[in-house]
Amino acid sequence: MGFGVRRLFTNKSKKDGSITTCRFVCCKEGVRRANKGVHNVVNRRLETRTDCKVKIGLVNEDGKFKVYDFVEEHNHVLHLPNTTHMLPSHRRISDVQAQEIELAADSGLQQRAAYEFLSREAGGRGNLGFTRLDLKNYLRTRRQKSLIDGEAGCLLRYFQDQKFKDPLFFYDFQMDNEDQITNIFWADSRMILDYGHFGDVVSFDTTYCINNAHRPLAIFSGFNHFKGGVIFGAAMLYDETAVSFKWLFETFLKANLQKRPQTIFTNQDQAMAKALRKVMPEVYHGLCTWHLMQNGIKHLGNLMKGGSHFLRDFKSSAKVYTPPIFDEFQYEFNISLACSIKYKHESEAGFEYGIIIVGREVEFRVLFNPPLKAVSCSCKRFENFGILCGHALKVLDVNEIKIVPDQYILGRWTKNARSDVILDVKENEVEQDSKLIRIRRHRQLWPDLVYLTSEVIDSEEGFLLVAKGLKDLRKQAEELLEREKDVNNFKDDSIPPMSACTSQPMSASSSQPMGASSSQPMGASSSQPKGIKKRQGNKRTRCYKIGLVRGKGHKGSQIRIVRDL
Repeated sequence: MGFGVRRLFTNKSKKDGSITTCRFVCCKEGVRRANKGVHNVVNRRLETRTDCKVKIGLVNEDGKFKVYDFVEEHNHVLHLPNTTHMLPSHRRISDVQAQEIELAADSGLQQRAAYEFLSREAGGRGNLGFTRLDLKNYLRTRRQKSLIDGEAGCLLRYFQDQKFKDPLFFYDFQMDNEDQITNIFWADSRMILDYGHFGDVVSFDTTYCINNAHRPLAIFSGFNHFKGGVIFGAAMLYDETAVSFKWLFETFLKANLQKRPQTIFTNQDQAMAKALRKVMPEVYHGLCTWHLMQNGIKHLGNLMKGGSHFLRDFKSSAKVYTPPIFDEFQYEFNISLACSIKYKHESEAGFEYGIIIVGREVEFRVLFNPPLKAVSCSCKRFENFGILCGHALKVLDVNEIKIVPDQYILGRWTKNARSDVILDVKENEVEQDSKLIRIRRHRQLWPDLVYLTSEVIDSEEGFLLVAKGLKDLRKQAEELLEREKDVNNFKDDSIPPMSACTSQPMSASSSQPMGASSSQPMGASSSQPKGIKKRQGNKRTRCYKIGLVRGKGHKGSQIRIVRDL
């Protein structure tokens, strides 16, 4: 049996702030006041107060509290033991429970699932000591405390925590002349590792989402050897000018030891194209399928009316869409069976073949070098997607080459795709995802801890033994972690606490750098960031200049169609 307790008042001394008198009452003390400003209420809340007179008054006399007023009798039914845990005065989140709540939240568990797990672990909600609302309020309070240092301090503290958990975690940001953070880039060890293995083709886009700060989210992404999507890096940009993109591309290459992709796909943004020409002029730049299809619909929509099959023919002839990766080689092999040789010319580099597909008028030009077994087609299928086209396979077959040369079997398509050694920005070997290591270690330790807790809980001697052992073990672990932390801080002196790696300042309009030349090395600025630069304006509405893109390095007005990643 039980009841809720509420503090009625507390008086404090003006000299030292100590409590002089206080009074506690029953939670059903008093009556609800009438709200004169509200009329015609349809569903009134139930009356919870019964004007209960139970109270206890305490007075401080020489550091000891004495009871000076006490009423014991209630005028209502008391709560049953299975419901007392829902009373506000009985609810409390212990330190151990708080750590479990934070661990569940960091692991991505929803609040409902985390609360259900904790209640089952405690043997029921009645033994848990708090409600689901208390869990929600605790997480909200934790988020509010994390922002006590401001957005910039919270961001940098998060990056530092990730750096401590993942030593290969890379981040960089750019400040303007007022020490406000403008552009931010980050990549963890898994992203760096994936880019080292599968970074030959990269898709870059800033149209994913816009937050309340009106900042575009930029994502570097691609495919692994299972055709699964992987992320190579992410950034929050202040704007979408050539200066911001130039800084971002340079930072991306810096995080990956200047390793450049062979092909990069972007949307139709002139600022991106300008920055790419300056930073990575040798990388092939193509457009994603979605924008190309939008261009075709806008300019050639008159050909798609009625029962026209223009859109279907446009997709198939442009080879915008192809089968899944495990069928692509078979698809190209079938294409080679339908190819025929129109002409063959000898040149200084070898032989030139004219290839046509039966039933189509499009002609492809294939160059073949017999000594090197090198083949190159005008469709640029291998250069863009890493798969030899049917036109090239036809030429190899004509020259009695029945096995695909090794240089045309990319490592990303083999079972040894992840066998290469990848280095990070400090030339340390990137082995595997540190988060997966933490999860595996947690799974190994957790069953033993649960076993010890459940087995010795009914034995006084066993409980004392385990409690003492865990206390000593915790002390030793804290000392070990403190020594490792000091060693890591001594080794990693290249990243200062609050100003990580800042590059050259930007002007407020982000159109040109101020206070630094374009040749200034990154990391030259040592000032502390004062905050994250705010950008005024409404939510972005992208306006693209529509036009089909012509292939780089192709003659005449040949249209270049690429596939979206």
